[in-house]
Amino acid sequence: MFRIFLPLAFAATLLLAPFYSFSVNDEYAGDITNELTASKMFIEDSVECARNMEFNPMVEGCGPNENRGLLGWAFYAAAASSVAAGLLGVIGLLPFIGRLTSVVTTGAGGISTGTVAWFMVDLLQSGKFEQMSWGGWLAGVLALLTLVAGFNGMSGDRD
Repeated sequence: MFRIFLPLAFAATLLLAPFYSFSVNDEYAGDITNELTASKMFIEDSVECARNMEFNPMVEGCGPNENRGLLGWAFYAAAASSVAAGLLGVIGLLPFIGRLTSVVTTGAGGISTGTVAWFMVDLLQSGKFEQMSWGGWLAGVLALLTLVAGFNGMSGDRD
């Protein structure tokens, strides 16, 4: 069950939870704090294309944010692999396919953990680590738990 829930929770965190916060000082409105989700920063166009059932990131306007470079592609890979692992986990409830889905879940957890770690290092190097919001921390924990759940499934545990 965890091999289904954790990757999908990670993908939902990318879509809904704030990853990065910054303040803007406006002379009329005062100090305003804005928060951006990972999908808004990295994969907004890809999410819109997926909602329209277009899953090819090479189609014009369906790939990750071009200004984010390889980190955008890493977030795309993390989101896509997590959704695939969660959906494949449902099929993995069948006894003869269970170990295969654990391999996919482990891969998705590894990609996701590496992506969130890369994002943290990028913020650290740019001096903006304190602007990382709670969603980034939650995604890191969920990614790591997804990796552990995949390893656990490969060991033969049925949950």
